[in-house]
Amino acid sequence: MSIVQERRRHLRTFVKWSTTVLTPQTQLEGQVENVSSVGAFISFTEAPPLEWDLRLVIKPPNHPTISAVAKVIWSTVLTTDGGSPRFGVGVQFTRISEGDSQFLSGNLE
Repeated sequence: MSIVQERRRHLRTFVKWSTTVLTPQTQLEGQVENVSSVGAFISFTEAPPLEWDLRLVIKPPNHPTISAVAKVIWSTVLTTDGGSPRFGVGVQFTRISEGDSQFLSGNLE
């Protein structure tokens, strides 16, 4: 993992963690590409729903699964070199356990 230095209050770390996103209407597989103790950037091969709270099941390697609820703060279409488009969302955690938050904070130091 490498730390992203920028003007955000919370450090973000580049990761490649699988995640399942659940809404009342759908289930999507995605990839957490960077994460902080308060949010994450997730990419998808299908357009994710933007209007619902997202229930996340994040699967970091060598650690128990992280369950969280998040809201979408922003979204984008990611460009690829001639391939299919990918979609990205920046999410803010609205519910995450203290232990999972501490794990993410500890992962970033």
